[in-house]
Amino acid sequence: MTDNQPQEQSPEPPRQALRLRKAGNASGSPADIPESAPPPPVLSTPEPPRPDAQKKKPSSLRLANYYNRLAWLLFLVLGAAMAGIRYYGWLDLQDEFQMYGPWVALALHLVVVVLAAKEDIFTGFLCLVIPGYSLYFLVSRSGRPFLCALTFGLLAGIGEDTFVALRELSTQYYDQITRWISGNNRR
Repeated sequence: MTDNQPQEQSPEPPRQALRLRKAGNASGSPADIPESAPPPPVLSTPEPPRPDAQKKKPSSLRLANYYNRLAWLLFLVLGAAMAGIRYYGWLDLQDEFQMYGPWVALALHLVVVVLAAKEDIFTGFLCLVIPGYSLYFLVSRSGRPFLCALTFGLLAGIGEDTFVALRELSTQYYDQITRWISGNNRR
């Protein structure tokens, strides 16, 4: 476009002036009251949906279904491998599972807590404080099927060792706190 050519603009609908009518108020003097404005003109009517458009799935739903199937496959393969290693002795890694399993579970738990805190700080706090809430959040609200499959697949092999380590640690803390409380009461 050159500078000499005028730019085309879409025409604006004409504005109607606000009409006022005289009416009496409580004191008996006339007052200006605006009349109601006419409704805006309808430019076009929406088309009814076609029957064949409802039968096709959007490509994003097909892609999501594909990802869910891959996540299930990851869970089944990883869970079977971890359970086979842990309970059937396919490889001699029981000592490593007992040593590093709780740390892997803690790392996965912290990842879920961070994801929950990004969504809502209170949800992150609930995941951090309430046992099992992070797993609930992961399954029902996170929308991350691969992280869910990875977590539960790994827990198939390291879950028991992690539970035993947490139970021993919590028992030790409980005993120390009980001794500290009972020691303060004797004074």
